[in-house]
Amino acid sequence: MFAQYCVSSIPVESEDQGKALVRQTQGGTTLAELVTRQGGQDEGCIAGYQLDQLPAQLAADLRSAQPGAVVGPYQGQSGLLLVGLSTKSVPTFDQVSAQADSVYAQARSSAEDPAWKAWLAQQKPDVSIDPRYGSWDAQQLTVDPPAAPRSA
Repeated sequence: MFAQYCVSSIPVESEDQGKALVRQTQGGTTLAELVTRQGGQDEGCIAGYQLDQLPAQLAADLRSAQPGAVVGPYQGQSGLLLVGLSTKSVPTFDQVSAQADSVYAQARSSAEDPAWKAWLAQQKPDVSIDPRYGSWDAQQLTVDPPAAPRSA
């Protein structure tokens, strides 16, 4: 989940050209050579849990790819792209424990909050307030302060 995938994008003009370039990397052309020759660019690194934000086939291909591999082509915003995996590193738990806690808290919150909020919205509290301290506003679910005393 927290493996880090560092990728490059390589533009191609057609599906056939993309497949031919992938075959070249399987035959000895390095990812770096292909990126330079084809005008590709480094896209940076993403965490494994962020792969789910990519198209499903691309995410699956990156998970199974080894560093130096080129996968694709895929339809990008500006045309067809190959994606090269420069490095894939798996950090130790100590390196990602705070991040793991954050991801878990977000997942737990998104799972629990809707049910909790739905239950809470259905509640009709029976509240009584001593008039010296204010009155209950059932619409706003708040305590309104007491009215100011009238002068004689």
